[in-house]
Amino acid sequence: MSTKKIHKKNNNKTRKNERKGHYKNYIVVDKYKLENFGVKTYMYVIHFNKQYTCKKSISLTRRIDYLKKYLVDSFHVLEQFKKNKLYSKKIYKNENLMKNLVKIMNPREKYTYCLNKDTLVIIETFTKDEYSIMKDLMSKHVIYCETDACASGEMVIHNNDTFVFDNNSGTFKPSIKNILSLKDALGNGFKIKVVSKKSKNHDKYFNYVEEHVI
Repeated sequence: MSTKKIHKKNNNKTRKNERKGHYKNYIVVDKYKLENFGVKTYMYVIHFNKQYTCKKSISLTRRIDYLKKYLVDSFHVLEQFKKNKLYSKKIYKNENLMKNLVKIMNPREKYTYCLNKDTLVIIETFTKDEYSIMKDLMSKHVIYCETDACASGEMVIHNNDTFVFDNNSGTFKPSIKNILSLKDALGNGFKIKVVSKKSKNHDKYFNYVEEHVI
């Protein structure tokens, strides 16, 4: 067999294995846009290409209020997002992973997140410069967290290279053990910090905006 044919065969095998998720040296990020009443909100879904099983799942700790139920039932927020997919981007797990992730996001934004079984869903909530009630309403954890999700809370981007996660979720009230699952789920390449809402260091990262219970 010629060298050219061998090379082609190996490339085909590599692509086939990547589609099956055998290679875990990259993530795939899907970016979506939702626009309501002139306000644009972006959602990012990070696929790990592996099945992650957390030791302790989060669960609802209180009844969903009528406003949240109305939002979920009437606006079909998640379905609206999925109809407006902007692109899918493959990002390799190397020294440039965080740099490439931050490029497609807004470092001045505060985000809501849900760690599901094989994805991390991140939704814009509001920016350092402007608070929007519409963004806040469209980013409730009850919309994005799947059954038996692993963690939920809020996230900010620190120094343009670090994801800082907390456990600020009024709907699920995850423990510190839940949000520590992020380190195992994301694995190598990610630069992250996990901070409890009750920690003295919490305000260092999250004090630039008024607190809103998600």
